[in-house]
Amino acid sequence: MSLCKKKRVSRKIGTEIKIHIDEKQHLLYLRIGSNQNSCYSYETVCEFYNSLQLLQEWIQEEKIRYIILKSRYKLNNDAGSDVKFLLKCINDNDKMLLMDYAYKCAKIAYHLSISFNTNAIVISVLNGNAFGGTFEYALATQYVIAEEHIKFGFPESDIGIVPVLGAYNFLTPKVGFAKAKEIINSNKKWNASQMMDLNIITHVSKKGKGMETTLELIKEGEITAKDCLQKAFCNPSSEDLLKSIDLWMNDLLTTNPTRFESRDTMLENEVTV
Repeated sequence: MSLCKKKRVSRKIGTEIKIHIDEKQHLLYLRIGSNQNSCYSYETVCEFYNSLQLLQEWIQEEKIRYIILKSRYKLNNDAGSDVKFLLKCINDNDKMLLMDYAYKCAKIAYHLSISFNTNAIVISVLNGNAFGGTFEYALATQYVIAEEHIKFGFPESDIGIVPVLGAYNFLTPKVGFAKAKEIINSNKKWNASQMMDLNIITHVSKKGKGMETTLELIKEGEITAKDCLQKAFCNPSSEDLLKSIDLWMNDLLTTNPTRFESRDTMLENEVTV
């Protein structure tokens, strides 16, 4: 029987987080977000943050070896932060809500980087463009499998906003600070092949074959804990990730809201189907 046909058990958390556990293969499928929305909404972030302890318990109880992280958005385009939510907070001058959003996002990135404080391996499977926060969450994981057609980037740099989920923290150990700065600030859309050449992602699959490739790599023993050791030693601390929040808040609250339109235009032009 193939790996993808093993029996799965669903665990319910809420409307934004979907979990399936393959007990025989010790796999946990973690699907994030909405079928209708490509961004990390405040609701998604809160639900994910509030589930961190429960996820750790399930991973330990089920002796999970691999966690597969994937977006649920049906158009396969992963856009990062919720621009409409951010704009509302800016217009309302709601610093507390912005701080809460950023804090929870950073804490999620940290828990992804430490495998929810377990010995499991977290694998990001990207079948659509990874912009902004989605790119950063992928960087936090131990393995990144990306389909060959997708693009990566930080559209927030075009409107003068520093990434808040650890872009510098996760990229610098891989490529050095100068290259990390170039990737983040260039507003360039990088392809999967370029990311692979820079060792920023670990595998490139054919279009539509991301999950199949991931399961095959697991089956063949190509995804192992020993390959995570270097990343583990370079992982930023929770405090390191939280340091970016004040800079991010200042950027947001001093940015002309009309500049967000350029970010939305970029994302709309890059939907992959």
